[in-house]
Amino acid sequence: MIKTEEVIEAHDKIIEETGGHKGIVNLGNLDFIVSQITTTKDVYTKSARALYGIVKNHPFVDGNKRTAIAISEAILRENNIKFIATDEALWDIVHNINKEETTFIQVLHWLKKNVGKI
Repeated sequence: MIKTEEVIEAHDKIIEETGGHKGIVNLGNLDFIVSQITTTKDVYTKSARALYGIVKNHPFVDGNKRTAIAISEAILRENNIKFIATDEALWDIVHNINKEETTFIQVLHWLKKNVGKI
């Protein structure tokens, strides 16, 4: 089960390694996203909630898209699943979420088509 503190730690590590600014804009948004993830049973829905929720709700000052991908991948990896989409396709979906051009249901369908067993 993922915890808010783990998402923050992952975010901080991403910022340290790839650049940007640490900081939380809205801890309540982050807690809500983590709550949605942890109360969901289906791994694909969990991963899609992480990807969509972190990008859409923008809980961090910087690195929201990078963190969303990392958490989504971690959820999949725990279940022996990985993204098979190209990096470009993954970034396209994340940018479309950010531009509000993609709904959660579209993200869920996209994710199911773009993952495979490890």
